[in-house]
Amino acid sequence: MIRLTKFGDKLCRESALYEMMDDLGAGSDAGEQRVALMGGGNPAAIPGIEVVWRTRMQEIMNDGERFERMLGAYDSPQGNREFLEILAAYFNRECGWNLTYRNIVITNGSQNAFFFLFNMLAGECPDGKKRRVLFPLCPEYIGYADQGLEPDLFTARLPLVRETGPHAFRYEPDFAGLNIGDDIGLVCLSRPTNPTGLVLSRAEVARLDRMAAARGIPLLVDAAYGAPFPGIVFGDGGIEWSENLILTWSLSKIGLPAVRTGIVVASEEMIHKLATVNAVISLATSGIGQTLVAPLFADGRITRMADETVRPFYRKKRDEFVRELERAFGAAGVDWRLHECEGGFFVWLWFPGLREPATAVYRAAKARGVIVTPGEAFFTGPDQAELAAWPHQRQCLRLNYADTEGDIPRGLAILAEEIARRQG
Repeated sequence: MIRLTKFGDKLCRESALYEMMDDLGAGSDAGEQRVALMGGGNPAAIPGIEVVWRTRMQEIMNDGERFERMLGAYDSPQGNREFLEILAAYFNRECGWNLTYRNIVITNGSQNAFFFLFNMLAGECPDGKKRRVLFPLCPEYIGYADQGLEPDLFTARLPLVRETGPHAFRYEPDFAGLNIGDDIGLVCLSRPTNPTGLVLSRAEVARLDRMAAARGIPLLVDAAYGAPFPGIVFGDGGIEWSENLILTWSLSKIGLPAVRTGIVVASEEMIHKLATVNAVISLATSGIGQTLVAPLFADGRITRMADETVRPFYRKKRDEFVRELERAFGAAGVDWRLHECEGGFFVWLWFPGLREPATAVYRAAKARGVIVTPGEAFFTGPDQAELAAWPHQRQCLRLNYADTEGDIPRGLAILAEEIARRQG
């Protein structure tokens, strides 16, 4: 039997994130042909985007020097200098900021950046105080939950719930109840929010930034689906730069999840610290993603890809998926609410009156070849007594509408049957 340390036990235990990622590859565990994979976070295979990556790979392979450097040389722990300067010029041009290469670091996936930042800025401090990461609007990204090396590293505020139509609702931040105290080391939110598709307005983000900055606390905004790329945001996804912000992007949602390339924009001081951690954990950053995308950022093609191909594709998929939801749930007599979907490639569903937790729906649907994600896994950090007294968190599911191969209508019909059995 392997004897683990506390660190090993923390990282090796089963988690909702592991189960979700395992579902991506496992499909149905019933031995039947897969019906619908609507659980994990794989982006869609968009033909117009895939051809770009095939073309870029061929160009690199035809350039012997660049190909050999991409695979055979370490880059700086901050990232490739040429690429960093290209990115700085890109963000300045697209967003109106005033960055230099010293404001950017590359990580091996944005997940690495979250691990670094959470444990750099929260936990036990030299002054003996313990600081935590605050999620001002829960539910939040499932991938944050197990990133902390110390116990009880996260705290969160539950949202205000506003019904906006017969089958529609929206979460809103509870600014009146939000307290950023001395026990907070970092404020963190995703925008668009994963799992709900909520996009906090510029004014709301600026308000959070001012509140955090007043206490000397950074605000981390995870823009994995946002503007200016990959552009999976169906409204204004822009943001005003401030030295207190830490902004992250990923190449995953533009169709390159396997190259594990994250982009972090922050103050020069924060970037230097992240590069130092990069050196300790990873020695250097992966050059494959940087080499692939550099010319697309240099000439602005990455934004055109987002505007002309990626966003229209997902908007169309979202609209088609919602119509299928309406048909399936209507036929089964399900009582349902859809969170207003302003970005990302997920829908967040609330089923009032659900007699069993959403996890039971997930298990039953999975046994029939339908993979979804139960909502309970996205509520990390709230007061446990407050959470237990709030049935809403046990009545939600997240569905991914990016799948282009599964039988979505049949999958939603099966899901509707399982929900109807447990509702009322």
